Amino acid sequence: MAISLTLPASAAFTRVDVCLERIGDDAVEVNLFSGDTYVDSAALRLGARRGLLRLACPDGADRLDVSGARIALAYTWDSHRVLAEGVTVVAPAPAVGHAFVHITPPTGWLNDPNGLSKFRGVYHVFYQYTPYAAHWDSMHWGHAVSDDLVHWRHLPIFLEPQPELLEDTALSGGAFSGSALPLDAAGRPCSGDDAETLLVALTRHVQNGADPDSLVEIQTVLQTTDGILPGPEVTALTRDDAVGRDWRDPKLVVDEVGVHMILATHVDRECPTEATSRTPGDGVFTLAALPHHDPGGEPDPNRLPAIVSYLHDDEREWSEGWSPEGVVVADAGISESSTIECPDVLTVSGRRFAVGGIMHYRRPSGAFQPVRWYDLDGPETRAGWIDEGDSFYAVQTLVEDDRILAWGWLADWCYRRGTLDHLNQGVLSLPRELVVTDRGLGMVPAREIRALMREAVPAGQACANAYALRMSFDDEAAPVTVAFSEADDVPVLRIVGGVVELARPNATPCRVELDRIHRVEAFYDRGVVEVFINDGEATFSCLGDDRAETARVRVDAAPGVSWELFDLRRAAESPRS
Repeated sequence: MAISLTLPASAAFTRVDVCLERIGDDAVEVNLFSGDTYVDSAALRLGARRGLLRLACPDGADRLDVSGARIALAYTWDSHRVLAEGVTVVAPAPAVGHAFVHITPPTGWLNDPNGLSKFRGVYHVFYQYTPYAAHWDSMHWGHAVSDDLVHWRHLPIFLEPQPELLEDTALSGGAFSGSALPLDAAGRPCSGDDAETLLVALTRHVQNGADPDSLVEIQTVLQTTDGILPGPEVTALTRDDAVGRDWRDPKLVVDEVGVHMILATHVDRECPTEATSRTPGDGVFTLAALPHHDPGGEPDPNRLPAIVSYLHDDEREWSEGWSPEGVVVADAGISESSTIECPDVLTVSGRRFAVGGIMHYRRPSGAFQPVRWYDLDGPETRAGWIDEGDSFYAVQTLVEDDRILAWGWLADWCYRRGTLDHLNQGVLSLPRELVVTDRGLGMVPAREIRALMREAVPAGQACANAYALRMSFDDEAAPVTVAFSEADDVPVLRIVGGVVELARPNATPCRVELDRIHRVEAFYDRGVVEVFINDGEATFSCLGDDRAETARVRVDAAPGVSWELFDLRRAAESPRS
C-alpha cells in the first residue's frame, strides 16, 4: 500500500514528522520530495508496529510518499519559528467537534496535563497523548504552548513510548505523567524568564497484559534547552520495598528546604519508611468514615493510597542524589484505591496542601476518581474535593510569583463523547488559579480567561457555542436554571437557595450545598461545562456531546438574579482595544 501526501505550499517549513502504523509485514518507508527531486527518507524500524519518523527539508518539500503503513498523524514545522507558529497538521483532516477555547489534541487521545511551565516567556503544557487512536494507548507526550493562556499552538511530539511498546501488542505503558522545572545556567531552580534549560521528570511505565507482577515503573529525568525537543533521558529513581506499586507521576516541588520529587504510591498501613514524615499525624489522614462506592473495588485493609516525597541533594546531578523523606499523606479511608495519582504539594496563601486523584474510588454522586485536597497545616485533619463535578482529574499546577495556575484533564469516564465521529478524544480544563476559602482549597478561572468576559452579547444576537455566563444574586434564595445546550446529554445547572446541582437525565446529580450563593461564573465550550461558585467555594466540571456551531443556551432566572452572556470565541479572536 502506498500513500502520496501533498504538503502545504503556503507554509514554510524545514521538518516533517509522521506517525505511522504498519500494515502487514512489508517494509515501511517514507520518502520526501520537492518536485521530482529527492529530499530525505526514513524507515520504520524492523519489528516495530508504529513509530514517529522525523525528516529534514532545509530547502522545503511538497510531497511525502509512504509505503507499507497508514498515516496516523503528519505535520510540518520550522525549527526556527515553531514556538511562535506551531506545527501545521497535514493529515488527517481537521476533526469535527473540537472545543474552541480548550486544549484538545490534533488527533488521537489526550489525558493528563504534564510538565506545566513558563519557559522564556512562553507557557508550556505537555500532556499524555497517543496519535494512533481516539482511546488510551501507549503514551507519548504531546505539547502545546501559549503566550497568553488563551491562544494555543501545538508543537512537535515531545516524547515517545519505549521501543518495546511499539513492537509488542501485549505490553502497555509508555512515557507516563511528570513535571518540569526551569533551571538557570548553574543548574539551579529559577524563574522561567531567567531559565537556560527546562528539567523534566517523568515515569517510564511498562506492564505485560493484566499481570500486576510484571509492572515496572522508573522515574527518569531529562533536560531541554529549547523547549521543543528533549535531551538525553536517564534514570533517577527505582522503586524499593518501602513503597508499593503504582509509584509514578513525579511532581518537582521547590521550597525553602530544596527540590522535592513528589510521587504517587501505596504503602502498608504501618507506613514502613525510615524517614520522618513532615505531615502532622504521621502523614496518615484517618478518614475511615468515608463510604466506599466503587462496586468493583475490594478494600485492602493492609494498603493505604499515599503520596511520598524524595529530597534532592543539590551537590549532585539530577539523575542521582534523591533520598526518601517519608510519607506526605496516606489516606486510611479509601483503601480500595491503589494510589493517589498525579500528586502535588503546594503552598497557597500561606497554607500547605497536598493534592491528588483518588484512583478507583467512586463518590456517592457517581463521580469516578475525583481529586482530593489535604490540608497539611490546619489545626485538625481536613480534606475535601477540589471539583464537585464528574470529569475533573489529574490536576497539575504551575507556580508563578503571584498565583498558582492549575489544569486538569476533563475525563470522559462514561464515554459520553466516545461515540463521536471525529478522530480526537480528550480535553484539558481551562487554566484556573488556586485559592483558599472557608471550605478549603478552591479554584477560580485564570484572570486571562475572566478577561474574555469584557463585552456582553446583546439580547437576540447569535453567540458561538463557546460562551461564558456571569450571574449575580441579589436575592440569595432566588432559583435559577441554566440549560447550556439543546443536546440531550449536556448537564443542566440548577441553583435553589444554597444548593447547586449539575444534573443530566438518568444520572445522579453532582451536588453541593453552601450557606448562600452570590456569584456564579459558567463556561461552556461545545459540551465542556465548567462552573465556578462564589469565587472558589465550589467548582464543577462535566462533559457532554454537543458539536453545534451556535449556542442554544436558556437561562430561567427568578427576580433577584442578574446575568450576562459573553461570546468566548469572538472575544478570543478579537484584539483588545
